[in-house]
Amino acid sequence: MNPKRFFPPTFLLSLALIFLTAAGCSGFLGAKTPEGHIIYNAPTKKTVPIGEFLPGTGIQYVGPVAEKGAELMLNGELAYKKVADSVDWQGSPVAGVDLELAQRILWYNDESLGLGGSVRIDIADVNPQPLGSLPDTPIHFAIPTSYQVKVGETIPGTLLRIDGIDKEKGVELSGFAETQYRYRKVADSVQWQGSLRPGVAVSLELRVAWIRDNKVQLAGIANVLMMP
Repeated sequence: MNPKRFFPPTFLLSLALIFLTAAGCSGFLGAKTPEGHIIYNAPTKKTVPIGEFLPGTGIQYVGPVAEKGAELMLNGELAYKKVADSVDWQGSPVAGVDLELAQRILWYNDESLGLGGSVRIDIADVNPQPLGSLPDTPIHFAIPTSYQVKVGETIPGTLLRIDGIDKEKGVELSGFAETQYRYRKVADSVQWQGSLRPGVAVSLELRVAWIRDNKVQLAGIANVLMMP
């Protein structure tokens, strides 16, 4: 069955504003970030199969109900929602993580529910450690992210340190889990996977955006995984 799609102009405008606002601060560590924390902000889009929970949350999609809309259980409370209605949630999927979701219903049918909006992930007591392999978990978010790092500093959430800048070779990095070439030029990739704290892992897929005299801009995707 095709999803029920009703997209009034006001909803489309509101959704565009949600995504533009979230993308504007995606993954940046703001000045107000508490010491020892990493905070990710980003747009998000999720699909919830009928009868199941959105992983890591108290949002359950029960199914479509004629005339009433999509039937949901929100932390055990019954709710009927139409397309463009809000579905927000805040909680702690794992210890040390505060997760906030501000979403709208994009569509629903007798198979699944589509949600879109923004996510904020606040991870406390971050202590990066390398991981040889990433865990298999349904709680994951792909976060567009960008970091501006000075020489002598580490890339947030990693053990990768900017040791220097060479005009010919590019950025000099250290802290890799295994021996590898230390230099990266503009547009070269920088990868890292590791744990941020017990129950939380991250896989960073970054590229060098630009290089200045004493600092570097990196941009890409942070895949954040949580294991209850």
